Amino acid sequence: MTEGKCTFGTRMPIDIHMLNEIIYREIKHFRNYKIYRPNFGSMPVAGKFYAAHDQIKAESKEETDKVENYTQNVSQTRSKGPHSKYPSAATENQV
Repeated sequence: MTEGKCTFGTRMPIDIHMLNEIIYREIKHFRNYKIYRPNFGSMPVAGKFYAAHDQIKAESKEETDKVENYTQNVSQTRSKGPHSKYPSAATENQV
């Protein structure tokens, strides 16, 4: 018995192959997505009756026109692409 050393809580040496197998089994069911694209066209299974955005409201003609104008502007800017934003390359990676 060694004097002055506490042996309580000593660990067994880690087997790297066993550790790799544990990590593989935990990770194999996960999938990481870099881009999340919500499907706004689908109806949810259950709506939230208390949420203001899920309530069906009668919109005025002005509000409808504002939304349509905004979506049209967004679609135009997306269709143009990055070449229309800048006359020349802004960074070295864009060259």
